[in-house]
Amino acid sequence: MFGTCCSLRGKVAARELEALGENALAERMYKDMTSDEAATFATDLRETADRLEAEHQHDNPKPKGAGWNGTWDNKRNEFVWELTSTFEEALASVREAARWYEKVGTRGFGVHAWW
Repeated sequence: MFGTCCSLRGKVAARELEALGENALAERMYKDMTSDEAATFATDLRETADRLEAEHQHDNPKPKGAGWNGTWDNKRNEFVWELTSTFEEALASVREAARWYEKVGTRGFGVHAWW
């Protein structure tokens, strides 16, 4: 339930990636990785964040990140989020995850996905 000093709350970054349409990358966050795979994944996350930032630099408004604190709307028959992350917040979460994967991977540790 509670992470250790070497834990990452990866669901946050995974949900941000899903909201930005990067489902395959988000799904990889739920997989175990060797240290080499973790270091490579860090590069993939960082490159994706950079690519998304470049693709949407002139968008107004920019895409929204993940939704939070939602409720079911019976009238519309769908889940409605009260809050969403901004595009910048979503990218910051992805970049933070990239730093973590890089740190863990380059220190020779693998990743066990637990959720």
